[in-house]
Amino acid sequence: MSTYQQWLGRFSIDSSLDNFSVDATAKTVTQGKYYITGYTAESTSQLCEHLTTQIAAVVASSTVVYSASTGKVTITFGSGTHTITWTDSALGTLLGFTGDCTPGAASFVATNEAKYCWRPERPMSQHSVGITNFWEPESTTIVGRSKSGAVYSVLGNDLYRCDVGYTMLADTRVITPATGSVNRELQQYFVDVIHRGELIRIYQDRTLAASTSFVTAVVSQGDGKPIGRWADFAQRHLSNYNGLWDVRIPLVKYV
Repeated sequence: MSTYQQWLGRFSIDSSLDNFSVDATAKTVTQGKYYITGYTAESTSQLCEHLTTQIAAVVASSTVVYSASTGKVTITFGSGTHTITWTDSALGTLLGFTGDCTPGAASFVATNEAKYCWRPERPMSQHSVGITNFWEPESTTIVGRSKSGAVYSVLGNDLYRCDVGYTMLADTRVITPATGSVNRELQQYFVDVIHRGELIRIYQDRTLAASTSFVTAVVSQGDGKPIGRWADFAQRHLSNYNGLWDVRIPLVKYV
């Protein structure tokens, strides 16, 4: 059976993304760094868990849940029918909603997948070691030899990196359409997460959600090198056909 991944990028909530209302009750998201959702029993609330707390304070037992199978957010009220107005429209867009959640309903499912997430529709086709044994060791130790033939070494550091790849991904998962992003393309993820040097939680199996189900990484071409061009990451599988893309992403372990 194939194993599919999801890449959850960290992002910032600021004053342009923190205000919404439930019915007539104004709510404010605490500003700071978030992932769209946390792992099971994570002590720090990520965005969906934080929104659950905010909405449940107005309508008891309400939930905000990100689905790993669809990439979409669902808001479910504990009782009755209610509306949500995205006072900061960008917050709704981040969650995948294309407008306010009106008229009143018992639940709302986002139209688009959540922003800052990338969910390739094929399993990894390339990795330095393996999906579970994820990191490739890299040594900075220097070994030399003097003119007399004596060998010496200078102990460096034990570092970890991994180059991962995907083959023949659909263009909808790789390039942003002319009509604008719908939060699922690697090209937009490149701008939103990779370009910003943000942390990424890579769930090797996106059906799992434990603290051990992901690795934390940063995209890097190597120490001191710039992230580089989009073309360094994605190439057409066939040079004259936009429909299928091959992707390579270099990673370093976040410590």
